[in-house]
Amino acid sequence: MDLSRVSQGEMVAGVGGVLLFISLFLSWFSGGSTSVGGFTVSTSANAFDAFSFMWILMLVIAILVVGVAVASATGSAGSLPPNAHMIVAILGVLLFGWTFGWDIENDSAGVGSWLALVASMAIAFGGYDASRSAVAAARPRRTVPAAPPAQGGSPPGSGPPPSGPPPSGRPASGPPASEPPPSPRRPLS
Repeated sequence: MDLSRVSQGEMVAGVGGVLLFISLFLSWFSGGSTSVGGFTVSTSANAFDAFSFMWILMLVIAILVVGVAVASATGSAGSLPPNAHMIVAILGVLLFGWTFGWDIENDSAGVGSWLALVASMAIAFGGYDASRSAVAAARPRRTVPAAPPAQGGSPPGSGPPPSGPPPSGRPASGPPASEPPPSPRRPLS
């Protein structure tokens, strides 16, 4: 396992998947406390107790997201679908919407639900960032076209210097020493 193969987005999404898995075991609902026979009992429920189906979906998302990061770390990311990172981002956004709604609607939302909210943001951002970097890596780089060859058939400076005088018969470095410098032109009146 080589972590240098894992992009920043895959790392963030993978950490989000681990946090989502941990959040399933924490308190999602704190119902308050009740007194039973002189004892005060606090009622709370983790995701497995609070939900009948949603915990299965969150567990599958956590495993999928961590699996994508592990596949990149082990070098088997080529076996993933080409849009795997975008699927991770979409699942993160959907999970964010659900956990955000849960946390806002329940005034007694526990720490597990808030941790799942943070995890879903990490999954969504990480998947999006990984998909952007995968698209940028797949996009061909533009190259600047070479300058057209000079009249001599070769690019300037690539061949031996020409022998003999320049085509105009005068040296290229200015007027000959025997001629006076040209006079400035006067405007026509």
